[in-house]
Amino acid sequence: MTLSSSLLALAEYYGIEQEYVDLSGATCATSGESIEALALANGCSLTCSEVNNAKLVDAYLKELTDQHSGWQLPAELLLPADQANRLAIERSTSWHLVSLDDPAFGLDGRGVEYINLPALTSGVYHLRATDNAGQYQSRLIVSPSRTPSLQDVAGVDRCWGLNASLYGINSKRNIGFGDFSDLAELASIMGQAGAAFLGTHPLHALGWESKDVISPYSPSHRALLNQHHIALDAIPGLQDASQAVPIIEQAFANTAGWRDDSLISYAKHRELHQSALRDLFAVFTARAPDNHKQTFARFKDTASTSLQDFVLYECLSEVHGESWRSWPAEFSVKPTDSFNHLTNHFAEQANFHYWCQWVADHQLTTASTVAAQSGMSVGLYLDLAVGARRDGAESWCEREAVAQGVSVGAPPDHLSPAGQNWQLSAFAPKRLSALSYQPFRQMLRAVMQHAGVLRIDHVLGLSRSFWIPDDGSPGAYIKQPLNSLLALIKIEAQRAGTIVIGEDLGLGPKGFRKTIRDAGLYGYSVWQYEQDKKGNIKRSTEIEQQTLFCFGTHDTPTLSGYEKGKDIDWWSSLGIIDKPTTNQLQSDRREKVAEFNVISQTTGEQSGDDTGDFSDDIHSGLTHSTAAMVNIQLDDVLRMEEAQNLPGTVDEHPNWRRRYPVLLEEISNHDGFRRVVDQLSPRNRD
Repeated sequence: MTLSSSLLALAEYYGIEQEYVDLSGATCATSGESIEALALANGCSLTCSEVNNAKLVDAYLKELTDQHSGWQLPAELLLPADQANRLAIERSTSWHLVSLDDPAFGLDGRGVEYINLPALTSGVYHLRATDNAGQYQSRLIVSPSRTPSLQDVAGVDRCWGLNASLYGINSKRNIGFGDFSDLAELASIMGQAGAAFLGTHPLHALGWESKDVISPYSPSHRALLNQHHIALDAIPGLQDASQAVPIIEQAFANTAGWRDDSLISYAKHRELHQSALRDLFAVFTARAPDNHKQTFARFKDTASTSLQDFVLYECLSEVHGESWRSWPAEFSVKPTDSFNHLTNHFAEQANFHYWCQWVADHQLTTASTVAAQSGMSVGLYLDLAVGARRDGAESWCEREAVAQGVSVGAPPDHLSPAGQNWQLSAFAPKRLSALSYQPFRQMLRAVMQHAGVLRIDHVLGLSRSFWIPDDGSPGAYIKQPLNSLLALIKIEAQRAGTIVIGEDLGLGPKGFRKTIRDAGLYGYSVWQYEQDKKGNIKRSTEIEQQTLFCFGTHDTPTLSGYEKGKDIDWWSSLGIIDKPTTNQLQSDRREKVAEFNVISQTTGEQSGDDTGDFSDDIHSGLTHSTAAMVNIQLDDVLRMEEAQNLPGTVDEHPNWRRRYPVLLEEISNHDGFRRVVDQLSPRNRD
């Protein structure tokens, strides 16, 4: 079907790609229906019927382009920080520069052929200008050249660290679910063992009323913290409160019979944990020392708009349910005009939700401090999810920036013939740009404040996103302002002193990886997938230096599981693959395991003792890798066979529920722990 020139022009303006090539090499054309849906999602103000009217579309696009046609500079400029910049103009112009980061900043000037700007610090600015043709504005994104490097942050060129699923930590003091105090204790253990960082899954808020959500990659809001990880016995201001002791003791006693099960009971934990938090908040309100109450008051007084809106959302969710899509019409859109009135109406509930975020922030800050004190040169390694749930807080709080009527997903491929719909919201580039990217920046700032390293999941989304319309039309790719987003990441990473890793697995646009490497981001390399053009496994000494290197992730089989083909067994038992396919995949896996063993033996990467142990060989190979950062999994340290997550499943496999079989207090004495630490320690030496 031939598309009209007006529809193609609409697609061009809103960054909708007219076609894409799938993994099989086939070209998939974007339909007219998809262009209409994606344009509306990205901020097009025309109605569905108007989009089909060529004259209206042409007039609409002309109006949009004419808004900036008289100005001599682009609507957005990317400039280097800390150096003077000269902007060429054609007409005599008076200008005024303001900073979105510093309300006190203001600069005036006049230019004839040039606007001469002094050296500016990193940040976002608005340049407002007046000439004889009118008044105009350009956005200036002023950024450093790169994000911080490992050398910048830690003073070393290579290091290693551990990744663990916080929810699965089993300790003598928690109530059946890993908490921020467990994170601090594990950081202390790993720091003393020589690790430079400790990583975990996203710690984003899942939502107070989100009873059935357990995946950390389906958060309610990415700029806020998951209160389910609050340690009941480490709440500031309650350490000496005798009234808090029986609440904590009772909560612990009520976990008898299920806290040591191999699988976590989220429902039981949440009911118990939330009840205890309510009671402890009452004790805090009545008994906490004044200095802690004052600290909490300052936290509220300086709350970001993201936190303020999130608190209101949590209050409304307690009344109307977890999904704002089912709320009464007057609340389905954030009521900005009545924010103060609603917050006052929910005063007690609002205070409680502010308090939960304050406690979570305090405890995560403590974990970060403990990591540094234990000798970790990098600190906590945190994860930024691709998006937030479409019915959660972020899509409600940031509605003006979020794409409407679409979900983020992935196109059909050989693994998922029907494609993947993740039911996650996405920032719409046109909408986000109109807000000077503030929601994106607030999210980055909130996550980076605790992170020595930040991993951006599916970093390819900075270049383009696959949007699936709700109306049933086929999904298509929409372009993202890659260079602008990278500039903003560089700004926030420099301010926080955070190393940034881009999870860049899969097919990316040509030149994408070079672009993000030039911006300072580290790549993400999973040894299971690292192959040369002939399909042979790469040696660990062939991995790119500007990379974090690991054997597997939470989405792949563990080392023991890989060796035994446990993932293939699961696919077979669930009926996803038939018996012949199972046999072939198991045969292929045995060949890969043998290939890994040969690599270890022929390159001298094997451990000193020739035990023939697959786990030892892999960890020794990781030790000798040329990658700057090497990451190991606690699952592999403890020789676990089952994976934390089986992609493509929800309830068929116990995703995000596995509890570690070894107590936190006993990990440092575990044989697997000692073996791995002894193998990885050479990476700490020159």
